[in-house]
Amino acid sequence: MIRLKDIAKELDLSISVVSKVINNSKGTAVVSPATTKRIRETAQRMGYLCNRTAVALRSGSQQAIGLLLHPMGAAGSEMTEDLLKGAAQEMSAHEQRMELVFYQNKAEFMKQMRRMGPTRVDGLIVAGLDHDYLNPALRELAQEGVPIVTILSEPVSSAIPNVGCGDMEGSRLATEHLIEQGCERIAQIGKWDLRLQGYVQALRAHGRTPDDSLIYQTDRSTFTAQVGEEGVAAFVARGVQYDGLVCQCDIYAMGAMRALARLGRSIPNQVKVIGFDNAPICEHLAEPLSSVSLELRDRARRAVLAMIRLQHGGSIDSIQVPPRVVHRASSRLVRSSVK
Repeated sequence: MIRLKDIAKELDLSISVVSKVINNSKGTAVVSPATTKRIRETAQRMGYLCNRTAVALRSGSQQAIGLLLHPMGAAGSEMTEDLLKGAAQEMSAHEQRMELVFYQNKAEFMKQMRRMGPTRVDGLIVAGLDHDYLNPALRELAQEGVPIVTILSEPVSSAIPNVGCGDMEGSRLATEHLIEQGCERIAQIGKWDLRLQGYVQALRAHGRTPDDSLIYQTDRSTFTAQVGEEGVAAFVARGVQYDGLVCQCDIYAMGAMRALARLGRSIPNQVKVIGFDNAPICEHLAEPLSSVSLELRDRARRAVLAMIRLQHGGSIDSIQVPPRVVHRASSRLVRSSVK
């Protein structure tokens, strides 16, 4: 069995330094990143197995981070999967276990939150959909000394660091992208106020007056392609013309594209379309769909790093990761062949 002293001998380091890194003790902060990397790589190469029970008894640390997650997005969007992959990758790199629990409503959230105590995890990451009930519950838990980081659209409290990615900014970028592609009249299909505000903001920034007839707001609580089809049908009923379409999620965009095809409207020649969430299926449509990425994998990694810093006594401010427009054929600029 490989022991800490074997790793220390291999690297010509003291056992205490190796122990600090392997056991993620608070003293790890004095070890350089390069040395930390060498120790972890050597431990993995030599097949060192950490006795987590012993570590917990010595340090009071569980070497575990709780992840309380409300799943996001339509089936196939892989938003939840991306977040989990990013969190798992960073936790593994720092020898942390993930205690993963899903929840769907307030009752489930409150029950699971209380289970994530110091005898089970060293800190809690809350991610997924925003809810009003998160604010008071998490503030109370934070006041009890539990390290908390959120991965939400907006911070629940100024006292709890959040790794966000602005919905408003993403929608603004999507709308601006269509303007840059030459669209003169841009319609919008969606549900969320912040994304609508981003659309309106972009139009006004370019000297355009928002037209209510070009906005379709749904009250549906589910992610379905039918919403996109209903939006296109509403525009037909209103008799409005448009050459650009911003959809607040990819599944809405796919429904809208299907409806436009039935109407004989060519994409991107007659209507350019952009979605939101950058689902993998965007790549595989007849006209690959441009979309806005909320960078969930990167945000999850950053949240884990923030949590580890909190656990070691550091302070963390909320982080805003910029959304990213992924350009594909559905919004391609079509240049005239007429000379």
